[in-house]
Amino acid sequence: MNPLLNKPVFSIQVKLKGSAYAIEINGIVVLEDYSRMGGVDTVLPVTHWMHNKVNEIAINIFPHKEGEAINPDTYLSVALVVSDADDLTRKKYVITDIVYDGSLSQNNLDKSRKSIKLDSNNKFSNSNTGDIVTHEITREELVDSPGSIYLKRKVEVSSNLPEWSFFNSDSFPMEEYSKSDENFYAGLNSLLKQYLPIHNSLKTGDIDAVLPMFSERNKEYDAALYLPPGTMEKRVKETLLDMANDPDTELLSITENNVGFEVFPNSKLVKLVRDSGNPAIVQNFKSGSGSQNFDMIFRYEKGKWILTR
Repeated sequence: MNPLLNKPVFSIQVKLKGSAYAIEINGIVVLEDYSRMGGVDTVLPVTHWMHNKVNEIAINIFPHKEGEAINPDTYLSVALVVSDADDLTRKKYVITDIVYDGSLSQNNLDKSRKSIKLDSNNKFSNSNTGDIVTHEITREELVDSPGSIYLKRKVEVSSNLPEWSFFNSDSFPMEEYSKSDENFYAGLNSLLKQYLPIHNSLKTGDIDAVLPMFSERNKEYDAALYLPPGTMEKRVKETLLDMANDPDTELLSITENNVGFEVFPNSKLVKLVRDSGNPAIVQNFKSGSGSQNFDMIFRYEKGKWILTR
């Protein structure tokens, strides 16, 4: 059975070493490390970020110091794969990839798959009339990050997935918020107001009062994970109740002075983060060793913030 026409499960297979990086799916950073420490070999689910027709994967590779060449020992491989949730064997088909090998002196992208068409009805084999179209990899250097390499690849792959709501959101109005401090803090506080009810619910334990805010988030996660309706709502409630009733933690305050915007590269999604980069809602362990957080991502539509992830 063609997984794209049944219950597609998308993921990315990642192998990398040698440089700081950020990996994006449709302009959403799904994996990043700016420390340049060690290597990675992992698989990440991305169904909840996938469009049902056209998608884009990207890798941003950073030099050790701005303006320098990329470390020649750098190796990054990101492959987009799909399987069928109903297939007990979990057979995975590679749709496309981006492979950067710093040891190649001529073309660092030679190990990447070519721009081809695949037939999803014939085990994703090469076909001149295939329904999946993989485009060429584009390469550019970002102006605000001298020496970096930004690799991007578009792929046309239609599937049974619904179109997630954030794809049709308005772009985040950063230009408007940047005109003055007054505009900036007005925008910041408009989003902060969405966080405060959830923050307060962790103080009072009244989780039911904020569950309607998670409606879109829960509905789309249920769909992306092929869960019975209501499953994610139950999980969110349990998580928040556990946090609210945890006697070993202390909830940190949230104000306009200790959080700021983090806008995703697609300009469709945004969240509040602390100066440390951690999510806005954080509980520190009273023992002094570590913390736990609750992350949320919002979209902006017709002047309103909507909790979507």
